[in-house]
Amino acid sequence: EVDVFTRATRIAADGQGGLWILDLESGNPSLYSWNGSLDLLYEHFDEHAGRSVGLFRGPQDTPWVCSAGGGVWPVSALANGAIKPVRLADTQLDSVVDCGYDPGSDEFIFFSGDGSVVRLGPDNATEVWLEFPGLVRGRVYHHYPTP
Repeated sequence: EVDVFTRATRIAADGQGGLWILDLESGNPSLYSWNGSLDLLYEHFDEHAGRSVGLFRGPQDTPWVCSAGGGVWPVSALANGAIKPVRLADTQLDSVVDCGYDPGSDEFIFFSGDGSVVRLGPDNATEVWLEFPGLVRGRVYHHYPTP
């Protein structure tokens, strides 16, 4: 049981009425769930916090993370030692500050620190979707309709 997070950086809806919470304790990410009680799902699932700049609900409604360079991983894969990203942007992205997933198009969405929103397709091709010059920070949020 956890009394206090040391460095909670991201929260994402789990699609079941609860939340996932990413905590970067000592630079090593851990993932918790909250749905009436707090549970540790993955403790220190990666030795490199740089692969966890964002947290979101990805394919199969499971927790995923992204890197500042445009890579995406399911948390379970990182916890099992798989460090190769499932997808990696084919153009250099070096300032991703948040990410999300669009299940309708099977595309990952990156919000860049320079104000761009970039879509990453199944073939690793990137497309600048929106540009907001001068906007330096934000969050990607995708609302999943309730069935």
